[in-house]
Formats: sequence, structure tokens, C-alpha cells
Amino acid sequence: MSIRKETKELLEAEIITEETAEKIKEYYKNKTSSASSDTLFSVFAVLGALSAGLGIILLIARNWDDIPRKIQTILAFIPLLIGQFTAGYILLKKQNSIAAKESSAVFLFLSAGANLSLISLIYNISESTADFLFTWLLLVLPVIYIMKSSASAILYIFLITYYAVATGYGHRSENTFNFYWIFIASILPFYYRLIKKEPESNYIVFFNWIIPVSLIISLGIWADNFDLIMFPAYMSFFGLLSATGNTPYFSDKKNLHNSYKIIGAAGLAVILLITSFGFFENELRKIPGDSANFLYSPEFAVSILITAAALTVNILFSANKKLSGINILNISYLIFFIMFFAGMYFPGFRISVNILILIIGILLIKQGSEQNSIGILNFGLIIISALIICRFFDTDLSFIIKGILFISAGAGFFSANYMMLKKRKQND
Repeated sequence: MSIRKETKELLEAEIITEETAEKIKEYYKNKTSSASSDTLFSVFAVLGALSAGLGIILLIARNWDDIPRKIQTILAFIPLLIGQFTAGYILLKKQNSIAAKESSAVFLFLSAGANLSLISLIYNISESTADFLFTWLLLVLPVIYIMKSSASAILYIFLITYYAVATGYGHRSENTFNFYWIFIASILPFYYRLIKKEPESNYIVFFNWIIPVSLIISLGIWADNFDLIMFPAYMSFFGLLSATGNTPYFSDKKNLHNSYKIIGAAGLAVILLITSFGFFENELRKIPGDSANFLYSPEFAVSILITAAALTVNILFSANKKLSGINILNISYLIFFIMFFAGMYFPGFRISVNILILIIGILLIKQGSEQNSIGILNFGLIIISALIICRFFDTDLSFIIKGILFISAGAGFFSANYMMLKKRKQND
């Protein structure tokens, strides 16, 4: 409810006076306006710092070849020194200015990378992209915690994701361990602090989205000789995200803030649809024939660990729920895990996955209808429609039957939404 509506009800009930109502409205108006101004100023300050940092780099780069080496070295350190001096001054004199802290931290973050790059260029220091990113990430990590800068932390997550891609994909045999996992772990305390101390911060929304996306992108670096086994790993990871989205902290959040639930549910559906094709079962049956050592592969170990983590979170936060209240989508990763490894040796994996998708779609439609939720209802309809589309390209059914199926799906969408809206009007 809005403040205006709340105060109107309190006035009608004669709990507060007109004067008190006006004071309450004025208080919340000023509070909202102040918060909006601070946020807007912080955003523009960060953008200003980004523009200034990039502008300096471009100006120097334009005339770089004509500058003597000693001057080049001095110029390479100037942005870094300015960034450090500014950050130190703000810590001592303007600690309460969020915009100043964020902008100075971002500038220092970028100037550190520029300095490393320029010094390498000046003195012809040969280093790989991985080495450059690794050094940069180590140098700027303290900046995030000292300045308590959310904007720098977001940039850091983007950078470590790029580091994971640059050093992980295609280099699995060279690197037995990727430092991405240490870097992402190093930023989690900052994320936890932000959740505890600034739960309504706009930065929380960014963190809630980019952290799971970063993990999804980087999880694939474990793929090596048995990359197909990453499917149950990803399936369980999406199950873990979905379970996290159903924890008490996230369950009462709006969809924009509960990215874990949205990404988890969407990811589970996508993995199931990909594996519902006939070619996937054919590739699956080849794994035992290629080698019996898949049990000792990193992909299998990761699948086991993530499945165990997802199961643990589900058990912890579903302890008070009845079996009938558990959403099948939330445990589909466990069913898929069993079907996947059984499908290596026994036929029927494709049929089982298609049946599972159909059941999930039907139960979601039923759940949406019972809970009067158009979102859940349409998600179930989308899953069934996607299944029909997949089978359109994967079966030998006649075009007449396929056409009838598409018409039925469209009619189902219209009818279900019409009935839901009609039910809502009747309940109002």
C-alpha cells in the first residue's frame, strides 16, 4: 500500500490528525526525494569517473609514440597517483559522500589497469592476457573493501568473468585449477555485507543478477574430456539457484530482486529442452564406451558436489513443507541427475525427459491456477509450447498434426489467461 492510502485509512479511523498525516507525507516525500537524488548523483559520478579515466587513456595513446620513455613512465604513473591521492583524501575528509567514494574508487580501479598496461608496453614486458588480468585483479581487490565501493565490486565481477573465459575455455588441460573461484569467493564477503547493511540498495539488484550469471558463464571451464557430463552439473546449479531464490530472504522479494529464482527456473527448463532431442541420447550412450574413467573426471566431481549443495539447500528450506507443496521444477535437477547416468546404460532417456517436461508444464499450470498467479501459469504454458516446438523439428509427424498442436497451444494460452483474469475479477 502507498503512504497516501495508509494515512487516509488512519484519518478515517480517527487514529491520527490532519496535521500528523501531513507531517508523515512530508517526511516520506523528503526521504524518497533524498534517496533518489543520492542514487542519481552516485550513478553520474561513477559515469564521470569512467569517462575521465578512459579519456586520459585515449589522449595519452594518441601521442604515445612521440613521447620519450622517461616521460612515458611518469605519465603512466600519474593517473594512478591521482587516483590514490583522491581516494585517500575522500577517506579522510568525505567518508559520508557515497558519490565521491564510488567515483574515486572506480577511477583508481581503471588507473591501476592502465598503469600495468602502459608499463608493460614501455619496457616490452611480455606477459599473457591471463597474467595481466591476474595482476590487475590482485591489485584492485583491496580498493573495493577499503573504499566500500559497490561500483568497483561490480566492475571486478565483470573482470573476473572475463578472466575465467580467457584462461579457462580451451585451456583446461593446461590449468588444473582456475583462480576465478578464489576471486569470486573474495568478493562474496562484500556482497554479504551489502545484503546485511544496505538491503534496499539499488546495487543489490545488480549483484543479484551478475553474480549468478558470472557463475553460469564460468562453470563451463571445468569441461574437459567429458563435457557432456556438465549438463547435470549445470542442471543442479540451476536447481541450487532456484532453491536459493526460495529461501526466506529472497522468497518475499519482487521478481526484479529475486534473480536466483528466475534464472534458476529458466535454466532448468532450457537444459531439459536441450536434452530432450534424440541426438543427445545418442551422445550420452557413447560415454561408457569411450572410457570408464568418467567417474574420475572433474566434470563428474563437479556434478556430484553441486547436486549435493542443491539438495542440502532444498532440504534445509523445505523441512517444514509437505510433500504435496514441493514444486517439481525445484527437484527436477535430482530427477534429471538420476535419469542422465541411468541413460548412459539403458534406453529411454529421451522419452523420460520429454515426459518430465510435460509433467512440469502441467503442474505449473495447475499451481498457477490454484495460486491465482498469471506468471506461474504462463511459465507452464511456455514450457509446454517450447516442448511442442522442439518436437516440431525432431519428429516425423505430419504437418497437419503439427499444425493442430500449435493451434491447441495458442488456444491454451488464450483460454488459460482469460479464465485467470475472469477469476480475478470475480474475487475482487
